[in-house]
Amino acid sequence: MKKYRLNKRGKMQLIVIMLLVTIFCLLHVNKVCAESKIGTAYYAYRDETNNLVAVESELPQEEVKEFTIELNEQDIEILANVLYGEARGIKDKAHQAAVIWCILNRVDNNRFPDTIYEVVSAPNQFYGYNPNRSYTKQTIKQLEDCKELARDVMYRYYKEKAGFENVGRTLPDDYYFFYGKNGENHFTKEWRKYDTLWKWELESPYVED
Repeated sequence: MKKYRLNKRGKMQLIVIMLLVTIFCLLHVNKVCAESKIGTAYYAYRDETNNLVAVESELPQEEVKEFTIELNEQDIEILANVLYGEARGIKDKAHQAAVIWCILNRVDNNRFPDTIYEVVSAPNQFYGYNPNRSYTKQTIKQLEDCKELARDVMYRYYKEKAGFENVGRTLPDDYYFFYGKNGENHFTKEWRKYDTLWKWELESPYVED
């Protein structure tokens, strides 16, 4: 059998052809993936055992593609730390949860950093955040309560991201600031713009029996 060897020009032509074929395939895959998302609705449910937010597409059963969003425990720790420092003495859970929503509102807004850690550790912002704080046997219970609330808010946050409405927000998504006064936190859209003060007009999801 006669063997053929490509010269330098032939090798370059072969490489170019292979690159063009690869690019075509990638563009086709991206188009298919993009088209598959059109008109797709999602629902989320809470897995209490594994503390996961599971999200599924509402497609025919044979086409359902599941994926899960695991709550980042490091984010939970950070949020609980801030909540402990800023609102542990506030009895109303809706008011406590608003601190977390305020942080998440910043994460979603281009004016602020895009991670929870960067938002809460920014200079002169969240004075309640103290990564070096120590806890006693008496205060560790308060910290655990803060973690529980942080997980709950994060679940609602991811559920909203999945397309749900009325997930149980206690603060609208355009409030980014708050200040403490008379044992309560007061939230505003802009710093020191008191005419934008939030008046707690959303129904609380934490109504106790």
